[in-house]
Amino acid sequence: MRSFLAFVLVSSAAAAQSVPSPTPLQQGLPAASAPKLAPELPPVPRGKSTVMGGVLQKVDLVRDQFQLHVFGGQKVKILFDDRTQTTRDGKKISVLDLKPNERVSVETTLDGTAIFALRVHVVTKLPEGEVSGQIVAYDAKTHQVTISETRSTNQLILNVPPGTPVTLEGQNGSSSKPLAGFNYVPGSIVDAKFKSDQEGRGSLTSVSVYTTVGTTLTFRGHVSSIDMHTGKLVMIDPETDQIHTISFDPVAFPKTSDLQKGATVKAEALFTGSAFVLTQLSPE
Repeated sequence: MRSFLAFVLVSSAAAAQSVPSPTPLQQGLPAASAPKLAPELPPVPRGKSTVMGGVLQKVDLVRDQFQLHVFGGQKVKILFDDRTQTTRDGKKISVLDLKPNERVSVETTLDGTAIFALRVHVVTKLPEGEVSGQIVAYDAKTHQVTISETRSTNQLILNVPPGTPVTLEGQNGSSSKPLAGFNYVPGSIVDAKFKSDQEGRGSLTSVSVYTTVGTTLTFRGHVSSIDMHTGKLVMIDPETDQIHTISFDPVAFPKTSDLQKGATVKAEALFTGSAFVLTQLSPE
């Protein structure tokens, strides 16, 4: 009898140990799912950045984009995400804290064909900005210049105060020198800095001129491609990795077809305002 009771007690204990613990579903609770990791974001787009000043409009936290009314210009759609660094008066904030009608300075770059915000600085003092592009118009009566930004279709209309400093930049980063009497000829390629007043009107503070209509520039680099049908020569500068597209007359330069991809050449081209036109070409 004692053996039978001992057997029953041992069996009961073993059975109790073998019974699995009730699952959350059996307890009427939802099953705990494994934490889902957020997808890893790609690296920040690399390339030249541009600073734009303006007023935030239509901040869309669903599509991760906002509209920026650029001072003196148009409205630009800019994308953002967790890679975007955001500050207000120098203090770090979340990108989710951005609000419409705030004055901001935005450092942008291209992400494919879209404009991406690298940094957004919400400021209480008057913001400044910079634009690189081509002069498309100048009104001597109102002293306003219109600049079309190189990397977008946006155009800025900026006031030109008397005495605005203008410098002529040397090619390939060589030294610059003051340029007197610059009359803001349409077609000129410039880098302009500006600040805005309380009404959001932008005024130039300095202008760097890289080339003007009628200027001949010298390019050195490797041949990337040649199209004898369209008359296009594409060169790559090995020092800066810049790509230069030069137009040429296949009849005037028939030996261009003999150039091999990768060949090192020297090209002199006249800037017409819409294109660089080949005037001389020689191997190096």
